[in-house]
Amino acid sequence: MIAPAPCGSCGAMNPAGVTFCARCGARLAPPVAPPAQVVPAAAGPAPTWPGMQSPSPPPYVPAYGPGVGPGVPYAPPPGYGGYPPVYAQYPQAPERATAGAMITGTFGVWGKDALSHILLFLVSTGISVSLTLGVTLLALGAAIPTILGGGPPAGVALATFFVVVIAAAVLGVVISAIFVGTSAYIAVRRHQGQPVPLSEAFRHAAQRLPSLVGAALVQGGVPLLILIPPLTLLLVAAASLTPTDLSGIGLLLGACLLFVLLIPVALFVSVKFGLAVPSIVAEGKSAVDGLRHSWRLLAGRWWTFFAAAIVVGIVAAVVNAIAGAPAGAFPSPLIRAVGQIIGGAVTGSWSVILASVAYSLIKREQALPPPGVYATPIPYWQPGMPPPGAPPGR
Repeated sequence: MIAPAPCGSCGAMNPAGVTFCARCGARLAPPVAPPAQVVPAAAGPAPTWPGMQSPSPPPYVPAYGPGVGPGVPYAPPPGYGGYPPVYAQYPQAPERATAGAMITGTFGVWGKDALSHILLFLVSTGISVSLTLGVTLLALGAAIPTILGGGPPAGVALATFFVVVIAAAVLGVVISAIFVGTSAYIAVRRHQGQPVPLSEAFRHAAQRLPSLVGAALVQGGVPLLILIPPLTLLLVAAASLTPTDLSGIGLLLGACLLFVLLIPVALFVSVKFGLAVPSIVAEGKSAVDGLRHSWRLLAGRWWTFFAAAIVVGIVAAVVNAIAGAPAGAFPSPLIRAVGQIIGGAVTGSWSVILASVAYSLIKREQALPPPGVYATPIPYWQPGMPPPGAPPGR
């Protein structure tokens, strides 16, 4: 039988078979079975001879308590029912992967490493915006309208404009993947009670950059591919619509209905892939294995993770609005863009941290024994305590 093991990080006792500490979430050392007791071989019968007498047993002196003389059996104090056979404690049930635990864990983890997360997303946004400006400036001869939501510059074909925009978006995904992976690794390790420095997390994410880029492209591309057919049909129907063409009106309505029906499908797929990044950085999985692992982890937990994401998203929107309000008072679109970048740097890591905390909670929950284990007391004894069953002071 394997005895309960103390946590090497906080010292809390945990029941046998638990992988993570119930108090701090740190990974426990592998259990070590106690050494087998060697039972000596039974000795043969003692030699006897005629006229031999059995030796007298030693005199028995029972234990006695304070204020009771020798030879009087020990009696517990009046009103005390006896001493317990063991020193028992009830282990604390660990935190389950609920929406509330994911939300509180997100802000708790972010608060402990806020400067690192803000710096990561500020640098990531700055690099992505600079590269996008450079690409569009070289290809189209004008960059500011593209970034701020304008259309293609004069003399530039619409197809060329969309190709450049898509290329700039892919380039932004590649750049942001390493920063997202770094933030996710910091969050996972922090939630497990094992914080890491920013430099170590960055090197760890850089080693898994191909997998992170592949997962990001699939996670954003698959929902887009689901919605492209109804969007294309919708654009075609709208372009050929005439007031007297009933078939065109029917085609437009059908395209709208198809688009509305496919939005939940795209949302479902996007959420199911939401734990791919922490799966890759924490377990070293490939892009495909990380996406599959995310899909399995969220089986039966889709609504829990989605509800937590909605709450965190609402809070992030409010913070972004507050942070961007001072910049919105200026007429310059460039100043407003800078305000949005600063607000995004503060809240941009929240979705990544939410996924990392959800991943850590689900993995911990999967490694736990059945809930009934935490209703059973486990022996608790430390060196220096009286042995189980012994009266105080003995």
